[in-house]
Amino acid sequence: MGLQGRSQDDFIVAYPAALRSGSSFSWSEKDNLTFFDAMTLEIADNYCINRDNLFIVGHSLGGWFTQKLACLR
Repeated sequence: MGLQGRSQDDFIVAYPAALRSGSSFSWSEKDNLTFFDAMTLEIADNYCINRDNLFIVGHSLGGWFTQKLACLR
């Protein structure tokens, strides 16, 4: 179906790289849940968003974290 007929003002995209853990990034549960909540709050404070209409997508360990968010939030 796609995004045909929709303007760019209809959505916001954020793509964080998780928190740094040593020399790489890690989606560890506790720290990144706090990070995700703070990021969502900051976006909600600065933009008019419907917090009941968020879509989360992840790849690899980000996919695991996405599933964890779906269960916990």
